[in-house]
Amino acid sequence: MDVHEMEQIVREVVRRLDGLAQPADDVADRPGVLHVEGPVVSLASLQSQLDANGKTGRIDVVHPTALHEGLEGIDRVVAAARAVVTPAVRDLLRERGVALVLSEDGVGDNDATPAAALLVGIDRETVGQARQWDMLERTLPIERTGGRDLVHLVDSVGTAVRRDRRLALLLTERTAAALCLANRLPAVRAVLAADRHIEREAADAVGANLLVCSPRRTAAGQRLPMVEDFYRRGVVPCPDTLRERLG
Repeated sequence: MDVHEMEQIVREVVRRLDGLAQPADDVADRPGVLHVEGPVVSLASLQSQLDANGKTGRIDVVHPTALHEGLEGIDRVVAAARAVVTPAVRDLLRERGVALVLSEDGVGDNDATPAAALLVGIDRETVGQARQWDMLERTLPIERTGGRDLVHLVDSVGTAVRRDRRLALLLTERTAAALCLANRLPAVRAVLAADRHIEREAADAVGANLLVCSPRRTAAGQRLPMVEDFYRRGVVPCPDTLRERLG
């Protein structure tokens, strides 16, 4: 490597560091800036925003080629100051030379941001099938729990949901029993879902804070978008008309 090449590398490093340090207010309306709203910046939310800007044509299934092509011409991604940016997104932006700016002015922020990682309870009879959901850890902050019988597992997860005002995912093939057990606990509002659209409709109807899923009966292409959607919307209050009964 000669001196000229070394100087080019140094200039590029300085340019990128300068971009990373630039205040969000200075780049907010500049061409090449992509705003990603919500409490979690994941590959799915990034791709959804690119699609909304006419950059890609795929939303429900994360597609690496679409992401790379969609980031052409983008040099800044702006997210909320409190947003959780997943490692996969950070790796992608670093690879593409795109600066990540966390805005202090609340751009895309959400008061319903989860206070903690998504709690994932795994029924011990479902451990084998649940391994297919390991990809969640690449895109979301996850805390796992398990190793108990279903009754104690639901009690443990429900207690954490109520005490810490957090969201949880319960993976079990005994979904009917899990729903009955969970919905008998104070302030726990559990719903069953197998795809993103059913999850959103059910969760919004009751302000769900616990998502119950069957690993075997949930299509592979629906797992990540569905759980990300549930987590990204944060802890949603129970509708006023149901709050007295559901808590």
